[in-house]
Amino acid sequence: MSAPTLPANEDPQKAREAKITARLSKISKQQNVTQDSKRLQLLTHSAVDEAQQQKTRLHERRLARPCFAKSSVALQEFMSTISQFMKAYSGLNEVAKGVDSQYGGLVTGALSVLVQIGENKEGRESAITDIFDELTKSWIGDAGRLSLYSEAYPTSLRMEDFIADVYLGIAELAVDSAEYYSRPPYVRFWQAIRRPPKLGIDRKADEIKKAIHEVVSEGNALLNRTNAQQNKVLEENRAQQRHDQIAHMARELDISLELADPGRMIAQCKALHANAFEKAVRRKGTKQLQQISLGVLKDLHLYNPSGKPTESSVLVLTGLNYDLYETGRDLCWLSPVTTEIAELYQKGQGSESMSKVLFHSPCRDQASRRSTKKEPFNDCLSRFIIQILRWDDKYFSQNRQSIEDDIKHSKLQRIKTLQTLLEGWHGSDEVCIIIDRLDGIAPLDGDRDSDEDEVSGLLETILEVVSTASCKIRLIVTVDSSGWPQVRKDADLEERWNIWKKRNNLQRFSPLFKVDWQQPEIQDW
Repeated sequence: MSAPTLPANEDPQKAREAKITARLSKISKQQNVTQDSKRLQLLTHSAVDEAQQQKTRLHERRLARPCFAKSSVALQEFMSTISQFMKAYSGLNEVAKGVDSQYGGLVTGALSVLVQIGENKEGRESAITDIFDELTKSWIGDAGRLSLYSEAYPTSLRMEDFIADVYLGIAELAVDSAEYYSRPPYVRFWQAIRRPPKLGIDRKADEIKKAIHEVVSEGNALLNRTNAQQNKVLEENRAQQRHDQIAHMARELDISLELADPGRMIAQCKALHANAFEKAVRRKGTKQLQQISLGVLKDLHLYNPSGKPTESSVLVLTGLNYDLYETGRDLCWLSPVTTEIAELYQKGQGSESMSKVLFHSPCRDQASRRSTKKEPFNDCLSRFIIQILRWDDKYFSQNRQSIEDDIKHSKLQRIKTLQTLLEGWHGSDEVCIIIDRLDGIAPLDGDRDSDEDEVSGLLETILEVVSTASCKIRLIVTVDSSGWPQVRKDADLEERWNIWKKRNNLQRFSPLFKVDWQQPEIQDW
């Protein structure tokens, strides 16, 4: 005959609860019936209390019995001791068979059965006591761990199910124990023969411990998820706070926060440069022209990202467009390589694994391209300051107050601010500073001697800023030669470099120059 099955719509936990309640009602006169959220906790308490009461009554019955009944209890304890003795000396059975082959094994076998019965009865009652001492003290009750888990995760249905399994398991064990204690001696004797503790009490205890393990595991998972969610919210709040603080600084610096984002400016420049220098119209022919790229620089040994481990470098490129462009007017054909190098460093593919990029171009969109007014150098400095502050939260927090104080001073103070930020940045990192079209930037008033041309003055100021940086610097500058007429050959720039090197302590910088680089024609097209 097959075992009865539950209806498809019946909750297994409800069925277990109803069965426990029905069994408990047969042996207990007092029932606390409730329908609130603590009904399983109260049911388990009632079952455990009933088991303890039945054990107390059994003990009282044993004390009230005549001498023979008391002797049987002592015999049970004695048999348990004998069992331990026989396990320690397991060869006694063979010795007995050697003394009397017919009855020796029979006697020891019969003794083993009696010993096992006594051990099972003693083991069952000891196991019940040990299990309830362990569970009732720490897991059930208003201050127990199950209540703490339930209160900590009131909305988790999975946790609710796992906790219910523990309560029901303890309640079932308690009812089993109460029924055992309430039965007559001959029934308990038969149970000791039929089912050892390992097949009854121990198995049930293992099921409860497994259910407790599920509660603990689910609690850990929920705690990790809660911590992750809280950390996410905390990070979002910190990020928003930092964004607001940087936006406030950008307003104080009188620059657009969007344009202080190197990624946005690089994207704008790429869109402006796309296909701008592919064709040039001269007389009646259309020419196919050489395009600038990182590969071209490498072929000419103008770009060497590896270099020496601690050596910084300066690359200055000045050039002229081929002639007349359909799309590249007012642009410089060298500009596209600056965005290529910038993206390389943004992806962490520079000469160092930890690399940062500062990028600025005064000619980045259609409006700035056709503007007849040069962009203030102060805007370039301010954007670099904001870009550095976006690199690291901790570094931003350390320098925010001092920068806010510097903003209140003259615009010349921003040179010192940028220099201080680079001095304090991690010495193991590499910073690539890219300025496209330096000739489109206007110097600060009174920044340099009047007899020095603007581009030279700007370049020396930038070199002065980076000269004291604690990290490795890769400085890359492009200039349209038409905006720097004072420098028309490499010797002109090398002469200036020798002066700047002595004046600004640039010994650790290796210079690379290519001056007045005219875009070459590949062939007639």
